[in-house]
Amino acid sequence: MSCITRVQWKGWRAGQKKTLEVDAVIGADGANSCVAKSIGAGDYDYAIAFQERIRIPDDKMVYYENLAERYVGDDVSPDFYGWVPQM
Repeated sequence: MSCITRVQWKGWRAGQKKTLEVDAVIGADGANSCVAKSIGAGDYDYAIAFQERIRIPDDKMVYYENLAERYVGDDVSPDFYGWVPQM
């Protein structure tokens, strides 16, 4: 049995398609997940989400500032929030 231990993408080429065979796919694309819908698991009556706000000292926050871009509000994300990890 083979396994993928690391995948690194440096860019995409228009029209180029690649296929990967994997043991698991994690759909972290929100309440209206197209990953879940693509395997027939996206229909449900309710979705539960948790949000927590914490305050840490400014000197500790510096570490987190460039880890991800965060978007809150329906002006950017129709599902209210989103995040993009920094590469």
